[in-house]
Amino acid sequence: MVLQFYDILKIIAAFQFLLVSIFLITHKQISNKIFATFLLSKALSIVDSLLFRFKEYIYVDFPHIFCIAGTFIFLYGPSLYFYTKSLAYRGFKFKKIHTFHLIPFISYWIFMTFRFHIHSTEIKRELLASTYFFNYYEALIVFGFLFIQILAYTIASLCVLQSYRSEIKKVFSSIDRINLSWLSFLLFGFIVIWLMEFSNFIILMTTGTSLLFLNIVSLMSIFIFANAIVYRGLRQPKVFSGIEKRPKYEKSSLTKSDSERYLKDLIAYMEIKKPYLIPSLTLNDLAEKLSIPARYLSQVINESLNQNFFDFINSYRIEEAKRYLMDRSNSKKTILEVLYEVGFNAKSTFNSVFKKHTGMTPSEFKKLHSNPKFGKRP
Repeated sequence: MVLQFYDILKIIAAFQFLLVSIFLITHKQISNKIFATFLLSKALSIVDSLLFRFKEYIYVDFPHIFCIAGTFIFLYGPSLYFYTKSLAYRGFKFKKIHTFHLIPFISYWIFMTFRFHIHSTEIKRELLASTYFFNYYEALIVFGFLFIQILAYTIASLCVLQSYRSEIKKVFSSIDRINLSWLSFLLFGFIVIWLMEFSNFIILMTTGTSLLFLNIVSLMSIFIFANAIVYRGLRQPKVFSGIEKRPKYEKSSLTKSDSERYLKDLIAYMEIKKPYLIPSLTLNDLAEKLSIPARYLSQVINESLNQNFFDFINSYRIEEAKRYLMDRSNSKKTILEVLYEVGFNAKSTFNSVFKKHTGMTPSEFKKLHSNPKFGKRP
């Protein structure tokens, strides 16, 4: 038995995934347990592929260890989806209906039970000794369904991410430090890996052989991908805390008179105290300053002003920035200095929000209003 470079990569990756999954599963957070399931399923699928890679050396003595670990490949998609949901929403809990997502996993387990596990030792050896464990149509159905399942769950996970992006704008005035790149990296990294594995599957079914290069690149990508996720989580544990789902306004007890009073107090406070100049301002911070329940303040901003908290606060910041840029006494101030003074903490966000409100970039706005024909600006 000769180990190739590809085999060594697989062994290292499987060992790494197993270690990390054991570490994560001991944590109380449900998201860590789900991620542990994802990593464990990947580790077991790698172990399964190694068993078949070297089956001629072990199947005679250990035929019963085959076709067990590979079943967990059908947990890729569900674990990715539930991991994304558990990160996006702090109150996420498993419900009975979620067991529906285990149907593909259980179905494949039943299929393999009748296809392999219930047979005697001798028959198992005969099946393992055959050139192809699955016939062409079995492989096409099983792995075709697997890739469709992964695609469906990946799309569902992207929808959760998009919803998460919208939800946090109801709570935070600045999302630059709520780094969404970790979750985006998880999903898009998984998509890239899935595409490579799918391409390799198509080549295998078409030509009868897989590309070693694609296998190595796919495995290296998975290895780097998983380690990067874990490294990010350890360095920034707060990104795994999630956010609370906001209650539906239909059940709100907020009266019209209270809503009008809260709105009046809110506008007055914004104009006099200028809390929007605080970069880290959140809905809860502002609600506390106004002595208004956060859920009511959110409702007032959404229903009375037709804005989310993010857009509401940044509209004030943009107006403040416009005053800075139109004032010739501030002509020596850079765009970067202005954005920090008005409450932003990232140039990219400032530029995009400014253009959304004014139709031009901050630099264009400053250049336009520095023209003498506009006269002296306050």
